[in-house]
Amino acid sequence: MLLPGVLGLDLLMDNGWIATYGSREEMGIQISFASEGGSQTPTPDLSIEVDDIDTLSTFLLMYNPYMAH
Repeated sequence: MLLPGVLGLDLLMDNGWIATYGSREEMGIQISFASEGGSQTPTPDLSIEVDDIDTLSTFLLMYNPYMAH
């Protein structure tokens, strides 16, 4: 499913089965991977820090994903 403007990013590549979003502007990027959340608690498949969770939640809920926060 192609999502327009995901997370405020531009569509950089669309091969039909994979779509890559990013920014053409220079920006610092950070990604972290965790095998557990401490005390064996589960971790999400993907964790993204955002400035405005309410706006992002409204946008994403149109596409019915599972979100935990």
